[in-house]
Amino acid sequence: MGKEDVLNVANLILSQCNYAQTRDKKGYDIFDATTVRRILRIRDLDDGEVEYLRLKLLRYLKQLKKLGKESGFSEDRIEEACNKIKESVAPYSVICQFRIDKGEWNYSYKELLKHLQSGLIKKGGSNSYQP
Repeated sequence: MGKEDVLNVANLILSQCNYAQTRDKKGYDIFDATTVRRILRIRDLDDGEVEYLRLKLLRYLKQLKKLGKESGFSEDRIEEACNKIKESVAPYSVICQFRIDKGEWNYSYKELLKHLQSGLIKKGGSNSYQP
């Protein structure tokens, strides 16, 4: 499955989401919805970020199958699409969350690297970064 396919499927499930106000088994749960929405705002996703989304989609295979049936796709086509979701996009999965000076939360790995290189934030403990 390619990068664009993962983004399309992630957006499809997001389009079913009602911010987890009801337990209707449509869309992401409240935690995944927030994370996916923020990741999809990133302009140029790193392969590891797309892989993170793909791994999230694995939790929603039943829902995807149901959406496929409701859209009139054949069982074979639905099964083929679900099998493709199980194929890795990248050999690693990465997601980060940071903000600078109480600003908006940022989820872009490339942005984090840019701020590290500029010296705006510095590596702290094991996996933490500090302004």
